[in-house]
Order: sequence, then structure tokens, then C-alpha cells
Amino acid sequence: SEPPTTTTATNTTTTAENDTNNNNDNDNGLPSFKPQEISNTMWAYAKAEESHPRLFDAVARHIVSHDDLHAFDPQCISNTVWAFAKAKLPHYPLFRKVANHIDSLENLVAFEPQHLSNIVWAYARVKISQPYLFGKIADHIVSLPNLEDFTEQDMQNIGRAFQKARVSHRSLYAKLIEAGCVIHTTERKRVSSPLQDDASLKEWWRE
Repeated sequence: SEPPTTTTATNTTTTAENDTNNNNDNDNGLPSFKPQEISNTMWAYAKAEESHPRLFDAVARHIVSHDDLHAFDPQCISNTVWAFAKAKLPHYPLFRKVANHIDSLENLVAFEPQHLSNIVWAYARVKISQPYLFGKIADHIVSLPNLEDFTEQDMQNIGRAFQKARVSHRSLYAKLIEAGCVIHTTERKRVSSPLQDDASLKEWWRE
């Protein structure tokens, strides 16, 4: 699942690349960029499969240098970690910073289903284990009255991400299955709604 295209991504990308090149390996040009512009830039490069490790590193260091990430809304956070994972450029301090920020939030009501899906997908892809982040997201999803706002793709991405990250959350698995989610595991097993017994849940989790 991928974030929606934004109209500002292309122009911002060109400017950010030039600023990064002009400043060599430092990120002196980045403070002038708004969080949305930064996330759009990263998303555009990752989407286009353009490799620019120096730009990604400069952006990561810039974000980590913030005292907090309250200026980054859920869409910015989602786009940013998705982009780093898509580009296969795990930046551990950045991913830790984002995980700690999300964990510090009182709740995740501002995060849309695709935000949650992209975030757990990103952490699973780069193999950066943050069980407390997965736990917070799982608890939030379980607390929802229903998953009507989640697409099938959202639910599948979440289920696969938890499986790949080897984070077990029984209530989440049950919630996804009861919502009608069908998960294909690496053994091509599948379980669909309704959840009938404990064996079905274990089969869904098997690899």
C-alpha cells in the first residue's frame, strides 16, 4: 500500500536535491523545508525508485535533530518511514525517533488506516524491531468499534507486517479475521472470517 500522490512532491524534490548537493554532506539547507515538503520529497524519490543515499541521510539526520516530531502530522510520518523502507535505506536513529514519538502520543485517533498500515509495513520491511510501537498500533486498532474504514489491502499489510516482524498480538489477529481479512502466509495458508476456533487463529499466524 502506498501513500497518495501529492501535488508538491516534484517541485520540492528538485529543490531539496539541489540544497543537499550545494551543502555537500551537511543538512544546513533543510531547516527551511516544512515537514510536508520533506516527506513529499522522500516519497517522490522512493516512488520513482531513484537512489540518493546522501539526500536520505541528510533528511534523516535533520529529522532526528528535532527535539520532538509534533510538527509532523500522521501523513508526514507515514510517508517518511514508508519512503525510507521502500528505498531500502534503514536509518536506525530515524526509525527509533519516529517510534518513540508515536509511543508518546496519548492516542492514535489522528492516524488513518493507511497511515497505520504504511508505518508497520515500513518497520517490518527494514527489520527494525520496535515491539512497543507495534503494540501501541495493535491496541489502537483493537479498540476501534469496527474496521469499516480499513481496506482489504490495509488489513493484509498490517497482518503481514506483524507476521514478518514476529510480533504476536492475539487480539489484533482476531480483529482482522473477524473483519473479513484473508491473510496469505508464506505457506500459502489462508483463514477467512468468521473466526471459528483457536486453531484457526494459530493457522493464520503460522509461517
